[in-house]
Amino acid sequence: MSADTMPRSTHSQPRCAMLSSRSLNAALIAVGCLSGTLLLLGPLPCCARPKAKAMTAKAATRAATKHYKAGRYQKASELYRSAFKATKRPAYLFNAARAAQRGFLFDAATRDFNRYLELKPKDPKGKRRARLHLKEIAEIQARAAASKAKISRDEPTAAAVPPPNIRKSTATAKWKAPASWALVGVGTIAAGLGAWWALSATADGDELDEKLGKNDSQGIIGISHAEAEAQRQDINSRLIRSYVSTGVGLAALGAGVWMLMSQRQSTALAVVPTRDGLQTTWLVRF
Repeated sequence: MSADTMPRSTHSQPRCAMLSSRSLNAALIAVGCLSGTLLLLGPLPCCARPKAKAMTAKAATRAATKHYKAGRYQKASELYRSAFKATKRPAYLFNAARAAQRGFLFDAATRDFNRYLELKPKDPKGKRRARLHLKEIAEIQARAAASKAKISRDEPTAAAVPPPNIRKSTATAKWKAPASWALVGVGTIAAGLGAWWALSATADGDELDEKLGKNDSQGIIGISHAEAEAQRQDINSRLIRSYVSTGVGLAALGAGVWMLMSQRQSTALAVVPTRDGLQTTWLVRF
């Protein structure tokens, strides 16, 4: 039995050795591939973060410059500030402060300029300009506070100034109503009289023309030439008087109606106290 098993053991040893070498080679290849992959992928996150931040700050800076040129200073200041947060470059913080100053956001500008100086930038010109802008902001705020205090000091309080004393005047209304009604009456009478004179003169003129026509057509002497001329002059005179009377009557009627419609007009004397004394004003209402 031992003799039969020996050849089998001698034949199985090479196969085991071949399988072991193949497994070892495959494992080495797998380990090498994994190591190469890790070497290639390992540095990427470390390098990608600064690049991504730089790209974000660059895009924010471009947009902030466009907003600054367009006069949208608050938006420009916010974008410059976000670029500073991404890169920590003091120049972006200076730009944010300058945009805030141009937009009259003096508190934000003061904060950003002071923070810019705290970072101790290497640019001496930037530091000098930041201090100059801080001085300008302080002067503007001081002038605004002084002006506001002066206005509040000069304005009289409501309790110190009594209400205006207004005295109504009714002298105009006493004569206005009778005069307006008188004008309406006189105007109506004059216009009616003028109309009556015009109708009467027109009728007499038609009658005179009829008489003169009969004289010419039938040869009947019903009226002499002198009488006809006198009657014609009388008719023309009455027509002229009718026109004048009608015109004057309509004018008087219109004036009377206007005065009646404007009877609500009133005048008042207002006495208003001021810091320099008393001011008197006539108030007229139609």
